[in-house]
Amino acid sequence: MKAPSYHKRLMLLEEILSDGVKLFRMLAESEEQLRKQLITGDHQALIEAEKKRSLIQNQVAALEERRKDLVPEGTGLQEYIRTTIGKSSQPHLLSQLNQIIKELQSVRVVNEVNRSLLQERLRFSKELRKSFQTTKLTYDRRGKLKNGDDDPIKNLDRNC
Repeated sequence: MKAPSYHKRLMLLEEILSDGVKLFRMLAESEEQLRKQLITGDHQALIEAEKKRSLIQNQVAALEERRKDLVPEGTGLQEYIRTTIGKSSQPHLLSQLNQIIKELQSVRVVNEVNRSLLQERLRFSKELRKSFQTTKLTYDRRGKLKNGDDDPIKNLDRNC
């Protein structure tokens, strides 16, 4: 297959970077929405926010495939721009790449907050489930009362 011309490569790269800026901005916004839903605990809205984020992630994956088709393996976008694209187009393209990097950093920060919120929600749910124990209680070998999940019951008043 014949390699695309310089102008075609430039046009494809501009499309990829422009789409990347938009997609990563949308991804950052969807992560923020997910964070809000994790805080409020609205289960249905959380599911919808996750679906939206998943769709955007699929679009990002497709964008990455387009980038792989254009940029040789092992070459970063910045290196590709600096070595393949003419000096007059470089500032604009590098600016777009920097915008993508900033959006990606924003996504990473909010994603870490979301991970912490989710872990806290899961921990809280587990503790709540233990508080309203409905499984059969049993004793272990040492005579300690346990629930059906093999977790010792911690808040049992043994003076009853």
